[in-house]
Amino acid sequence: MGCKCSERGWTDMAHVHTSPTEICLYCAEKHLSTAWAWARERGYEEVNRQAIIGELVSTVDHLPWAEVELAEKIRDARHEIQDSHTKQPQVDWEGLMRDIDKLIRKAEEADKSKRNQREIKEESNERRSTDEEGRAGQEG
Repeated sequence: MGCKCSERGWTDMAHVHTSPTEICLYCAEKHLSTAWAWARERGYEEVNRQAIIGELVSTVDHLPWAEVELAEKIRDARHEIQDSHTKQPQVDWEGLMRDIDKLIRKAEEADKSKRNQREIKEESNERRSTDEEGRAGQEG
């Protein structure tokens, strides 16, 4: 099932639903949070382990290509879980959550700055248009 992240106004996607492999930081955060919740609530045994692995794969699928470092950390966590059939995996869930949070905050700040610049440009264009109309009225 796709998300509705574009309805939040954070992304410029023209459609409403995000596909499973489309870049969306909110979806990445959702999958990472779900994996962590599964790990905390039910541990790494049997089917639960595979659910956690799947959520980590989905997290990476939604990350921007430029976020290689975070994608590698998540992949390493997945490998740790997959390779630890007989021991408790050592995953820095809190570190991963801090990293995704920083990434989202950075993207939101950039988007906010972009929206502010667009608003300033629109206001400037409106003033210019009003000034031109005023001059045209004085000349006529």
